[in-house]
Amino acid sequence: MKKNLLTVIICSVAAVLFSSCQEPRLDSGEVKFKKLDAYCLDDFKLTKNIRYFEMTRNGPTSVVIARYGTKKENSASASIDKKPLEKNTSKTSHLTRMQRLHGPAYGMMIPPSYTVRYIDADGHDGIIVTPGKLRSFLGEIDTPAEVQVWLTLTGTQMGYSYKKEKGMYGVRWNFSLINDTGMCVHYAYKGMLDSQGSIIKIWDREKPKLCSESQRKGVQ
Repeated sequence: MKKNLLTVIICSVAAVLFSSCQEPRLDSGEVKFKKLDAYCLDDFKLTKNIRYFEMTRNGPTSVVIARYGTKKENSASASIDKKPLEKNTSKTSHLTRMQRLHGPAYGMMIPPSYTVRYIDADGHDGIIVTPGKLRSFLGEIDTPAEVQVWLTLTGTQMGYSYKKEKGMYGVRWNFSLINDTGMCVHYAYKGMLDSQGSIIKIWDREKPKLCSESQRKGVQ
């Protein structure tokens, strides 16, 4: 009897631990977002004719977190990240434009300290450092890639999955954060994002809970 009871207890604990490590079950029609760097330029409907753009997280050392463009544009940008900028370049070449993009950033940064840099179809380079200009660049938030970029650059956590309904996106959030006391806390809820990028409704908000071991490992 004691052996059977012990077995039941062990199985119950294992089931709880196992379920806490599982990804949320998606509703009908719901799709998991790709990783931010898995999208390509064709996944965006930008207001400008852009041949390349990238997002940089600023800090003591700036880090490019995603690039969108042709293989040529991406490889050229990656090579510049690894070497010093050349000065006094005489020709306005592709390499020169990429070097200008990686010059010192200026002005206020998109909170929390992100910058968007781009090259348009005519070879002109530009930089976006405010949410207003980012909104003008993206236009209506009407693709999954634009949803993830908008959420990331405007200080909201990236979504876990989405379901498009009547021109808006139902987004599921499922993420973990380390709080001020050093504890890992997991959050889960859903919301509705309109075409202007505003979250107009929140529902199914679960009570924050301590992370499981796998969730803790996933926190950067």
